[in-house]
Amino acid sequence: LTRNTERFRGILDFCRMVFMGLSPQARIGSNRTFSLLFPMEQLFEEFIAAFIRRYASRFGLFPAEIHPQARNRGKYLVRRNEEGKFRLRPDIVIGKTADNPRLIIDTKWKHLKTDLEDSKNGVLQADMYQLYAYATRYNCPDNILLFPHVDGIAAKSYTLDDNPKTRLRICTVSLNRDLRMEREAFCEELEKSLFPEEE
Repeated sequence: LTRNTERFRGILDFCRMVFMGLSPQARIGSNRTFSLLFPMEQLFEEFIAAFIRRYASRFGLFPAEIHPQARNRGKYLVRRNEEGKFRLRPDIVIGKTADNPRLIIDTKWKHLKTDLEDSKNGVLQADMYQLYAYATRYNCPDNILLFPHVDGIAAKSYTLDDNPKTRLRICTVSLNRDLRMEREAFCEELEKSLFPEEE
């Protein structure tokens, strides 16, 4: 590096680290670098929505049935003087009509606890209330909280006391894979989680 190129030292060190397969640590070392922060909850949501849309036919869907961020499917929780209040925006709404979708998916970027650690796996009560609001307001029979997979967690399925045909499910999907090599396996896993054969 010269005095004209010294300003690129940080990015060159970062590139060298990437090429060598290293990753930064949050402790003092000989190299200085910078941090890249990503909103993982948003990336996870967008990845799942894009993947389902891209492989819609595989899941027995049409791309037009898949609505990320409830696009054109938004509803309000309540009304006051004919004006909607508290907008509901599920991450993914799947269905032909706005009033009775087939499936609602709410993605959550969170490391769950195993079944041995917690029977609820660390799922927040507020998340279940949110899913309940989606299920009842959208009149949707199948509603999922989708988390990244953690070993030791079994999928959970609950029904509503006042409507046993409405399910609230906790599902996980493994993200620890190279989609260039394991795309089919990921499709199968997603299909089994989101669209299981009826029991």
